[in-house]
Amino acid sequence: MTNAKVLELLSRYRACKELEEWAKEHGGPLAEIWSDCERGDWLLWLAARAGVDRRAVVTAGCACARTALQYVPAGEERPRRALETAEAWARGEVGRAAVQAATHAAEDAAFAAAGFASAACAASAADYAASAAAYAGYAATYAEAAGYAATYAATAAHADGGELARDRALADCAELVRVQISAADIERASLKGRTSCKIQKC
Repeated sequence: MTNAKVLELLSRYRACKELEEWAKEHGGPLAEIWSDCERGDWLLWLAARAGVDRRAVVTAGCACARTALQYVPAGEERPRRALETAEAWARGEVGRAAVQAATHAAEDAAFAAAGFASAACAASAADYAASAAAYAGYAATYAEAAGYAATYAATAAHADGGELARDRALADCAELVRVQISAADIERASLKGRTSCKIQKC
């Protein structure tokens, strides 16, 4: 897929301006853009929006969120359980009701850690990764949640170590996404046109 086609795709998907500008400045085809992008949140959002297999997207989102578990206080198991439940959903072992319950528990953990930015963001990362599974049938919620799994993992790193830590976390998340999803997956899914609902911007 040429750069012009990528830009056309991003416009159709109503991507955020920052992603569109980065892709345009990059100038390469989809394969190079996918390989070079160091924003895991963008990659997750694009994969979800394009209609890549939702179980692969959820697995990638959980991998990103897991990078933030280091910031969860000892003894607080709800974020980890939410990720394990979402991963089990991706393997076909549990239904969405179980993931929804785990999502609510992770959300409660985020509220409980409100005074501790890195811990709250880590719990939120798990919450959003699980939400991508729990609400996989709702296109707008699903695409937004997928991207936020990486966003909040990076925000937890930022709260703990500053801007450079955030950038490293986003780059790490991008690598984790690429383990599960390829540029070819994006192209195939986008050509199928599986998602037609109005989607939130990334």
